[in-house]
Amino acid sequence: MLRIPMCFSSKSGLNLREDALMKTKFLITILVTLVAGGIAVAQAKQLADQSHGFTPQPGTPLRTALMDAIRLGDFYKTRELARSNPENILFKVYFLRVSGDWALAHVLPLKNGKDFAEPRWNLIQNSGGEWRVVDHLEKIRKYYSDDAEFFGAIDMDPTAVARLQKEMTQLPKNIFPKQ
Repeated sequence: MLRIPMCFSSKSGLNLREDALMKTKFLITILVTLVAGGIAVAQAKQLADQSHGFTPQPGTPLRTALMDAIRLGDFYKTRELARSNPENILFKVYFLRVSGDWALAHVLPLKNGKDFAEPRWNLIQNSGGEWRVVDHLEKIRKYYSDDAEFFGAIDMDPTAVARLQKEMTQLPKNIFPKQ
């Protein structure tokens, strides 16, 4: 039970109305302090997530927007179709990391609960408030002499990551898997 300090009790000489008003103000002050503290902690966590990278939880608006961007980049021709997802294309997410306006995802496309396409890595950029898949493989194709060698890049091997970071210096290092 919350104990109100003695200075706010009716023994202090205040009439009942003033006493109730003082108690209400005291409780509101405590509530505002707790809420403000919670907001400050959430903002600090968000700043830390942006500097270290983070994985958005399933069902959050950010994760939904990222999955819609992958659907748009790989399976649908319009953003409206990607959002409405008439073919019920979902993803098993193996890896997802966001930092600032960049994200990297490794997903397995599923239709009706079954995989129907190869797993894929997607580099995703937020531009103008919209997340879009970036063709990262074209940025590094020049480094590979044949298709067999290029398959390492498709799997985001350490060499491909290093080459991608060389070609796209704006990419945050913390979106890539630890090697």
